[in-house]
Amino acid sequence: MYKTTRQMELMACIDSILDKLRLLVPQGDLCKYDRALNELKVELGLVKTFLLCQWKLRYQFVGLEDSVRENGQQFYTLLLGFEDDGLSPSDLAGSASTFGGILKSFKQGIRKSYVDISNSLAKSVSESRIRFNTRDFYEWTSIFWDGQSYGCRSMLDRLLASSSSLTDEFMEFFHSLLENFVDILNWGEAYDSELEKLLEPLQEKLVFLKNFILLARLQGKPERKLMEHCGVVALSAAHLCHSCWFFRDDNEVFVGISSKIDEVKHQIKPIVEQVRLAYISILESGSSSLAMSTEADMTIVGDFVASLLGNLWEFLVKCPTWFTSSLKHQIRILYEGLRFLRGILMKQQEDYDGLPGGIRDRFGAAVNDAGIVIFSLYQDSIREASAVEIDLKLFCLLEKIKLVKAEIEKKYPVASRSKFPPTNALELVDLVLEKLKELESCEVDPIFSFAKGGVDFLNSYLNKIQRPRVDRPFPIRSPGVPYGAPLRPWEKNTSDVDVEQRIKLEKLQHKKMQADAPFLTSFLENNLEQHIKNEKHQLQTMKGDLVSLRSLLEENGEQHNHHEDPHALWSHVIEVAYKAEFVIESLLAGDISFYSLMLFDDIAREIKLVKSLVEEATKIPRHVTSQARSQTSGASDQVSSSVCISAVDKAEVALQDEEDAVIDKLIKGPKQLDIISIVGMAGLGKTFLARRVYRDPKVTSHFHIRAWCCISQTYCKKDLLLQILACINQKIQFYEMNQDDLADKLRKCLSQNKYLIVLDDVWDTEALNALRLSFPDHTIGSRILLTSRDHGICGTPHRLRPLEEPESWDLLQKKLAIIRKKGYAPELEVPGRQIAENCKGLPLSIVIISGILAGLDRVGWEEVAERLNSNKKIGATDQCKSILELSYVHLPEHLKPCLIYFGAFSEDQEISIQRLMWLWIAEGFVQKNESESPEKIAEGYIMALVNRSLVMAGRQRSTGGVKTCFIHDLLHVFCLEKAKDQNFLQLIRGYDGFLKLDESQHLRRLSVQSQPKHFVKSRIFCPRIRSLLHASRGVGSREVLYLLSFVFHLKLLRVLDLGQISLGTAFPSEISLLVRLRFLAILGWLKGDIPSSLERLSNLETFLVTTHDSGVGLSLLQDTLVKMQKLRHLHVRGALIDLRLANDDTHCSSRLCSLDTFSTLKLYLGKSLEKTIMKFPNIRKLKCCLLPSPSEESTSDSNMVLAMHLLSQLESLKLLLGKVTAHPIEVHLPSNLKKLTLEDFSWSIMSAIRNLPNLEALKLVRQADGVKEWDMEGMEEEEFFPALKFLKLKDLSIGKWMGSGDHFPSLERLMMEGCAELEELPSCLQETLTLQFIEVRGCLFSAGDLVRDIKQQQRDYGNQDLKILISEEIEESDGDSDGW
Repeated sequence: MYKTTRQMELMACIDSILDKLRLLVPQGDLCKYDRALNELKVELGLVKTFLLCQWKLRYQFVGLEDSVRENGQQFYTLLLGFEDDGLSPSDLAGSASTFGGILKSFKQGIRKSYVDISNSLAKSVSESRIRFNTRDFYEWTSIFWDGQSYGCRSMLDRLLASSSSLTDEFMEFFHSLLENFVDILNWGEAYDSELEKLLEPLQEKLVFLKNFILLARLQGKPERKLMEHCGVVALSAAHLCHSCWFFRDDNEVFVGISSKIDEVKHQIKPIVEQVRLAYISILESGSSSLAMSTEADMTIVGDFVASLLGNLWEFLVKCPTWFTSSLKHQIRILYEGLRFLRGILMKQQEDYDGLPGGIRDRFGAAVNDAGIVIFSLYQDSIREASAVEIDLKLFCLLEKIKLVKAEIEKKYPVASRSKFPPTNALELVDLVLEKLKELESCEVDPIFSFAKGGVDFLNSYLNKIQRPRVDRPFPIRSPGVPYGAPLRPWEKNTSDVDVEQRIKLEKLQHKKMQADAPFLTSFLENNLEQHIKNEKHQLQTMKGDLVSLRSLLEENGEQHNHHEDPHALWSHVIEVAYKAEFVIESLLAGDISFYSLMLFDDIAREIKLVKSLVEEATKIPRHVTSQARSQTSGASDQVSSSVCISAVDKAEVALQDEEDAVIDKLIKGPKQLDIISIVGMAGLGKTFLARRVYRDPKVTSHFHIRAWCCISQTYCKKDLLLQILACINQKIQFYEMNQDDLADKLRKCLSQNKYLIVLDDVWDTEALNALRLSFPDHTIGSRILLTSRDHGICGTPHRLRPLEEPESWDLLQKKLAIIRKKGYAPELEVPGRQIAENCKGLPLSIVIISGILAGLDRVGWEEVAERLNSNKKIGATDQCKSILELSYVHLPEHLKPCLIYFGAFSEDQEISIQRLMWLWIAEGFVQKNESESPEKIAEGYIMALVNRSLVMAGRQRSTGGVKTCFIHDLLHVFCLEKAKDQNFLQLIRGYDGFLKLDESQHLRRLSVQSQPKHFVKSRIFCPRIRSLLHASRGVGSREVLYLLSFVFHLKLLRVLDLGQISLGTAFPSEISLLVRLRFLAILGWLKGDIPSSLERLSNLETFLVTTHDSGVGLSLLQDTLVKMQKLRHLHVRGALIDLRLANDDTHCSSRLCSLDTFSTLKLYLGKSLEKTIMKFPNIRKLKCCLLPSPSEESTSDSNMVLAMHLLSQLESLKLLLGKVTAHPIEVHLPSNLKKLTLEDFSWSIMSAIRNLPNLEALKLVRQADGVKEWDMEGMEEEEFFPALKFLKLKDLSIGKWMGSGDHFPSLERLMMEGCAELEELPSCLQETLTLQFIEVRGCLFSAGDLVRDIKQQQRDYGNQDLKILISEEIEESDGDSDGW
């Protein structure tokens, strides 16, 4: 043993301290001192590693051991005292800092010792002529380490002595080193992301080395060269790890470490030929002897497979230039196959039962072959023929993995996850036929083209490997040196052993190639050659079989019930259809390879087989019993999907006593900051009550500041702070600030203000505790209002009661009266009252059941009443869940996926209706109709779900309709469960969610809610998914850049939403690989040109870009845009987009007729304006910034024409006029316009808009002139906004607004915000009886008084429904301020 007794005692003490520190969970006050304890854990671990190194190499370092022993024992005693509550957290942290300071005092000495040891070892390796590019490595070490060498040969022998005990001691040092990396990375994640980013890649490479050594030992192979290589690398890594930590604040030392880490990683990768040959030789010679007879063996092999996946991932992220398209595709298939093998090994570790011998042998051979192929890929350059040879070897490997997978699935059958409704079978077959038609219409048949080239090469390859092999000794060459070139000095010394090893290795490889020959010959004859006999013949054959299958399914829809296992047959049809869709879409996406061609032929045979099974099943006579009925039996009246949102919202029971009680607690009570909590079970209406209180005029006028924040079960403190700050000040963007700065900013905003903060859906007190320091208490009556299911939550509780029976029946009647066209018949009252009673006082249950009853007749009502009555003994929450299931069953089939899709969003999230519709359309949920736009149909779907009370309306649009929507927590849980059960969607929350990801074979959609760095680390690889949505909290600062190249290998994606994760300053060029995309949302500090390669995205319908770099703007070639002929929605947020012509081609006549909405476009006044806007003649919504033409002369005397009337379909227009205020503009607007927003306008423009016959919403934001009056007197009444329903005035400088005529005959809503000088309102507002709501914010007290007078006058005229909301009133003396 190389350790003495005292050394073993010291090591036991160190290990005891480290174990205690790793198990110590910060609680209470201890969390304040967490950093000191973490730093000591790192530093003591680094010292442990050095001690193991010096003991093994018998290196002397005077003083270190004694100091660590003495101070370590003292600190361990303190740790034990802390556990016995005899030591305060602050004292423990102070002792940790003292001990850490002592360890730091040795950092220079340890660093110098590492230099000496590494120099000596490098020389030792050189003398033993271990060939892994030693010269380059030694040159590097002579630069990196600055010391004198000694005892070289003995140093290497001591490091790698052959006895098993000493070898274990080397691995003890190696394991300690890896623990150092783990500790530093954990610290870095919390305190220093740059350190984490620097060391994490090196850690992964060291783990690979460890796993490879253990695998070599498992095979019983001599690993001397591998150990020598590992020894030098491990010592270098130990020194770098030590320096990274102890000298992280020393710029001179730290600045060069990054490049040195890269060089160590380079030494581990099999890039150098000698290293590659050493790796491959171990696997080649052990391909038939990989033992997996114990659980420990399974763990070793599983860890090695995990490392192979890490190596393969590098090629998925960045491929060498010599990779062929086929090779790239097959690498993705190999990654998927290795993940499967890894999954089997993990299951064996959890529930070990051993694999049968035959499977075990083939399993081991597949793992070895995978390693050989992957190591072969580490070459800087290679001839095309050699690349195709590697591709063929990879193809053979994939076949072996396929066979292993089939055997394992036979032994461990997995229940089918294809739990789709039977009606999906026809839809799936139709979808496959549609994709097949698209593939058939390709100008060049990709299958025929690839097969033609593959036949010639495969014939040549088979002839080559069948020839006898002749041994030709040759020296080992360095990478990139052509044969025939003079040998370099270190190449002349190649030993005979190396040559013999190379010859032996090539013999083994040749033998393996010959073993693959039968499979390749069969593939050549039965696949490749068949495809080149008749171009597209196989496509037409498959199409014919699918058409026949579809006909059988359609004509015999009930017949499958007579099959001995009808569900199995139907599931088989669905499974084959999904496989076919995947294979065909992969071909359309450009994934053509040997393996994809074989998959195509396999699926063609499966389609024939399933067609014959269906034919056999349909030969049985059809008997349909009278009991068969549709899911919508009992239906009589249809639910209207055209009911307006305002009407639906009125169907509510206002518990005035509850509302008044909460309001009293808010506006009365103590002057100190007080917490009021509304508590009750799910579905009771806590959030509903909180919203009514929050919007009540008594509350809005009482508090200076109000903010609403939704917390839910999973939350991020930074996100909560951003939510609250956004409510307080919408003008400022806070996303760049860090969490501490946000907390401080919030505290300052609330300081000296009477505020109300609503924290909705609080599950525990942790969230409130995290925010407490930002809620100052200045004893002026501020309040925090919570909603929670936890009756023990902090604060003064207000326990919300269930509805009483009369209230339940009243609510049900109100809902039915609105959503059922004819109301309900009197005979339905009895079952109706039973149903209301069995909802057990939960408003959520009542409103959802109303959506079911609205479409049923009396029989249906009675069935629902009977079903609920049978569940009478269950609790209210469980009853609500059963009602949700019943509601889902009664939904039309086309609405079911739309509802389940809500599970992709965060709990309690308010979702943009516009974005939701675009996603539904991209997902294919919206049925096509030539007479209506897909957006109009999708809007009908949303209204149908709202009218069924499954979806709740949020904010409304100025022109009417829903702007945002959300669903209840219970329904969100229901959607997630249903989505998972049907393989419809999986939701991942946080980093732990990635570890639990079930990568089902048919997984279609993945929604990720995590921090961006965790998303990047996850290495998601689900090649079959069609949708990937990522929601992040806390975007980060300008410098944050996340490399997401791996996402762009998911080539079948239709939906990619990366709208909350920064991609940096440039558009990723790899986006153009995702040719199947329909919806794309990206975010970054983007500037410059949008790449022209995006023209390849010919299927793209929605393109959303958010950039935080508004100073430069973005440019897009018109030629690129018009080639995206399916594009309907193009939106750039945070910058302007400039449409440029390629090569100044002003005569480009191509148009984008499908474009429906567009923002924010740079539009230059002048001759080019008309040509630009006519590029998209059918546009319906447009936001643009007007600019003076850079190429045309203009004077103040000449009017510039804005000819928007040419856009006859335009309904919504937003004009940013700030850049052209000095230019007289002649404005022509289309008569079809319904919504108009003007920013930085001049009042002269009013003459062009006042007579628009269809204008319903007008927003006037910031005037650019000095006009102080808006005088409507003397104007013809019939010309002044005849259809206007919504008017918003914001940040205007006018003082008087006058008008006595009937100027706004249809006005319903008026908003005035930040009009700090406005003191006179038109008298006509008192007589506009259509008015429903007036909001005044940040205006003079006198303006508020005028609005109160208007309300009183309206009441006198009979309008009792007018509501007013007045907040943030200011004194007249503050009129010149910012208006707030």
